[in-house]
Amino acid sequence: MMRPTNALKTHLCMSIFCVARSYATCVTNVQSIFAWQRATGFELYRNFPSLIVVVGARDSSLNKRSMLASAKQGQNLNSGLSILQTEGTNHFISLEQPDTIRAIH
Repeated sequence: MMRPTNALKTHLCMSIFCVARSYATCVTNVQSIFAWQRATGFELYRNFPSLIVVVGARDSSLNKRSMLASAKQGQNLNSGLSILQTEGTNHFISLEQPDTIRAIH
């Protein structure tokens, strides 16, 4: 998830595992994310009039194929959903290509 990198991304990523006061908090946060994923269906996509799913060229943290499949299911439920696939990026697109994210409106 670190490559490509730049000074801001390196600085912010170095603090990811230092933010929580305890390791147990990190474990609880990850467990909460997994529980949300299991409990939340594709109907969630219906709640947004316009939605852009941004997907990196590769992703060392999440499964790119699953992200794209989920987004495509969302398109079946919401015609306002679009998928933006970036080039030369990994998991932290907003840090790797901030101009790409700024251009979304």
